[in-house]
Amino acid sequence: MHSNQRIRASIITAAVFAALSIQAQAADEAVKPGDKLSGGLPEVYTIKKTPSVKSDLDQVDRVKAANATPTGMPPLPNVPLADPKQIKEESFQSVINKGMPMTPEQIARLRQLLDDQQRAKSTLPYVPPKPVVSTMVVRGEPGETPPVVRLSRNFVSSLVFSDASGAPWPITSFGAGNDDMFSVANPDPKNANVLTVSTGSAYAYGNVHVSLLGRPSPIMITLVADQKYVDYQANITVQARGPNAVAPTTYAGNSFQNSPALTSFLDGIPPEKSVPLEVSDQRVQAWKLNNKFYIRTKMALYSPAWSNHHASPDGMHAYEITPTPVIVSGENGHPQQIKIGE
Repeated sequence: MHSNQRIRASIITAAVFAALSIQAQAADEAVKPGDKLSGGLPEVYTIKKTPSVKSDLDQVDRVKAANATPTGMPPLPNVPLADPKQIKEESFQSVINKGMPMTPEQIARLRQLLDDQQRAKSTLPYVPPKPVVSTMVVRGEPGETPPVVRLSRNFVSSLVFSDASGAPWPITSFGAGNDDMFSVANPDPKNANVLTVSTGSAYAYGNVHVSLLGRPSPIMITLVADQKYVDYQANITVQARGPNAVAPTTYAGNSFQNSPALTSFLDGIPPEKSVPLEVSDQRVQAWKLNNKFYIRTKMALYSPAWSNHHASPDGMHAYEITPTPVIVSGENGHPQQIKIGE
């Protein structure tokens, strides 16, 4: 009896398992991922199936259909790929345009405009003065008109002081009447007889005093700007013998007379009425004026005796003598005869 019961239980169990297997197969075919069960609850499990060849082909067809052009739309254009050489050339041109944006013609025009601007800024609003080198004679007597030195803005003038023999006369002190308008200095202490004067005003007017070694009274000099001429160098000769005076050569009559004509000859600018004379030595120049001979040279004059004499700090001499066909002149103690012809 017990064996029959066990057989019956086994048959029932097998039937139950068969029913459950049939039910699971039906559920697998009827239920898909994402479907809801009849009870409204979402599916919480999926059953993986081994893919078949047919399902793979179906998937490829679906991808082709998704990438295909929609019905009624034109096909996409076939855009060619850019040439690498063209890309490099365009990049090179872009660098050039950024670094050098202007053409050669534009650069030349810009430089011309800059040059015109600089020229306009440096151009004086008036006619530039003519530079000259002047010689001025100072006697220091009452009633004498002080020498005038002509200045100009942007120019510096040198004042060179010497005695009647042409020797440098040292300066002990100096000062301008208006330090704000004039700049006066002794640039080189070794050349104690030289001053430099300049002004920053186009219409400056004033004076300067200069004291010389061993001279009891100072020399007063008028300074004026805005003239047709500018004195690059003013050789100021004091008609007296200074501490460094050179031993004089022979002379006759009154010496060291203030003579405008002799000063002009010393500067190398003979008066209009003077007549040049022929000289046998190129180191000597001679003129005739008012029955007098005027000799210009750096050599010493030994004969004839001169009646007047001017000298400049650079060693140039101007002599006034009586007319003569021959003079004796020389340097370094070696006299020689020089012929003069009218």
